[in-house]
Amino acid sequence: MSSEKVWPDITDDDLWLAVQADIEAQYPGRFTMEYVRDAFERTCDKYDDYVPLDRFMKKVRMVCLWERPLVPHKILFPEDFPDDEQEQS
Repeated sequence: MSSEKVWPDITDDDLWLAVQADIEAQYPGRFTMEYVRDAFERTCDKYDDYVPLDRFMKKVRMVCLWERPLVPHKILFPEDFPDDEQEQS
């Protein structure tokens, strides 16, 4: 992660894409993009000046995790759902 400074703006598509990639790399499949977008916008609202990119990304991850949705039982224990494996085959 770079220490370059970014202006946290909800209209910055490059920053949004970087956030999406970071969250998906850290927590693959854990959060919906709507949820990540909400965390991104709330994090942007907290800053009114340039901020280091790595600090901004850490803050978005913290917002996602602080109010994270529960992990569905189906993800935690896929062996309890053998029918889904047969349907996908």
